[in-house]
Amino acid sequence: MVAAIETFSNEFIAHIHRDALLRYVKLRADGHTSIAALTGAFGHEYAMTMNPFAYINLIETSDAYKRTLVTAVAEKKDNPIWDSEQAARVLFSIATDETAKRAERIAAAKELNVLFGITIIDDKGNTRRGSLTLDDLLKMTPSAPGTASKAH
Repeated sequence: MVAAIETFSNEFIAHIHRDALLRYVKLRADGHTSIAALTGAFGHEYAMTMNPFAYINLIETSDAYKRTLVTAVAEKKDNPIWDSEQAARVLFSIATDETAKRAERIAAAKELNVLFGITIIDDKGNTRRGSLTLDDLLKMTPSAPGTASKAH
């Protein structure tokens, strides 16, 4: 059940929606979209309302949100929201997604190749084979024997 929008006003939100607000802040600090954070913190009913951005705007302009977001982002400094492993996972999911457009899959595969050093982009913007050997590539595959020597 969706709470009355008045409970999201600046003077009430921290008191009435404390736990959900803290979860919303954490999700936003983790890099989730505002609609995903609204759904994850408050429930899918809020995203299904006629204007979910009315809730989002009230949340993100509240003093409690602004104060706790600064703290949550500062805590993320030691734990970045994006790194090469996360980038590789996203690119791999696109490259292997059969519902994605062919051009998107190819572009993701090319980016993965650069990320792992399979190919490199020279100073002229041309792509060419990287410095990894076949043995290096095989060590990165999930089915490779000797998991201790894997690159990921």
